[in-house]
Amino acid sequence: MAAASCSLQSCRELRVLSIGFHSRAGACSSFSTLHIEPALLDIIAQFLLEPPRLVADRFMGLLTGSGVELKDMSRTARYRPGVGTTWRIDIASAGAHAISEGMVKWMVRCTGHSFAFGVISEDRWHNLQKDNSMDWPFVGQGVGHGYGMIVRRGSAYISRQSPTNDPWNCNCAEDYAIPATDLQDAKFFSVVLDLDREHVFFERDGAMINGSVVKLTELQTAYRFIASVPDKTSSITIIGS
Repeated sequence: MAAASCSLQSCRELRVLSIGFHSRAGACSSFSTLHIEPALLDIIAQFLLEPPRLVADRFMGLLTGSGVELKDMSRTARYRPGVGTTWRIDIASAGAHAISEGMVKWMVRCTGHSFAFGVISEDRWHNLQKDNSMDWPFVGQGVGHGYGMIVRRGSAYISRQSPTNDPWNCNCAEDYAIPATDLQDAKFFSVVLDLDREHVFFERDGAMINGSVVKLTELQTAYRFIASVPDKTSSITIIGS
């Protein structure tokens, strides 16, 4: 189990404990019998290391744009046909749970050729509601709000919000392109919010997507799951709720 995919507190506890397994603890120390038991450390690591907590979330009607309909007891957000959409908020929906500490994960199953999901801070959600820029993901090419994985007709990107004092991304923060091979035959995706390490990253079938780690720029606030569904083929279902 990769340490970066486990809670910071559990990694620190393991680091302290593992000192006893190192020869520097001293041949005559009370830890000396552990020096020849490296397999025991692996067992202890599996016990101590804490993976991200899976959030049993649902989309919240009050945090859902007019172009999105919720199904399956609000676990699924999909495009609402026949409704005119203009702004980013119209095809976005956020989760009911606001997370302000620790390390958590949302797992999702996505359909369609275009969709987006990720996390957004409470403050930036309010900004998104007032955003009059005309594009469909809640964030893209540094413009918008939140941190997301964006899929557009087979091409995928990791995008991060621009600073509040640079809403139109004048400093040209670019999206990170994900190789198409990293998405082939994916059964589910995840977004992991790690407030202890102050970053977010994305997974494919439980494995971290290379290059998907993004530093958080707003720390004194809670975060919610967010999704955008821009097309009649688009839907995002939260798994594990």
